Amino acid sequence: VELDVTAIASLVNFRKGFALDRYAGVIITSRDSNITSLGDLQDAHIQAVAISGLGAMQLQQAHLLDLGLNIFTDVKQITFTGNQNKIVQDVHSGWADVGFVRTDMIDRSVAANKTKWEYFRVLGSVDDPDFPFAYTTAFTPEWPLASLPHVPPAVAEAIAFALMRLDRDAASETGLAEPALLGSYATWVPAMNYQGLMGMLQRIGYYDVNNRRCLRPSQVMDAVTCPP
Repeated sequence: VELDVTAIASLVNFRKGFALDRYAGVIITSRDSNITSLGDLQDAHIQAVAISGLGAMQLQQAHLLDLGLNIFTDVKQITFTGNQNKIVQDVHSGWADVGFVRTDMIDRSVAANKTKWEYFRVLGSVDDPDFPFAYTTAFTPEWPLASLPHVPPAVAEAIAFALMRLDRDAASETGLAEPALLGSYATWVPAMNYQGLMGMLQRIGYYDVNNRRCLRPSQVMDAVTCPP
């Protein structure tokens, strides 16, 4: 919105044998922690990736705000690591009490033999047999590709069409499967609806609708709203 860009295609990821057009946020703690529910977070040291991190900060922040918890004013400490792998490691080691990561982050660490699921507990886990990963928050569409205003519509359309031809299940002789296989995704689809995401960012104070401007990581203090 701020840069007047237009979404032209959306990614369909490929994880654990599933083509996924959405993801969510996960709130984790160690299995042996005395933090067993989202109601126990006031005294926790929480780690997130960055104030601009959607799947490892903003989705969790919005979810907790809906439950009446402001993570900037109602918890003991929040730190930003810039790296989701470090969040997983620090929660495992006990350096952090709680971590914010996106769906499939722990599964990827497990697949890389860096950790084991048995070390962790998901707080506020949603029982969803139709989604292959544990999650806590609402879903958001997978990442879009967008064009800037100066890009001719015909060029944007051609790029979107080319992306949507890429498919990991395409016949090998076409050459259309290789980019998806190398990129660990399934394909691209017409741009999904991101209005719900914009509403969420506005609700947590990261999007100024009057000035059509998103909060930058360097403006982290602007996101802190002190209680009256």
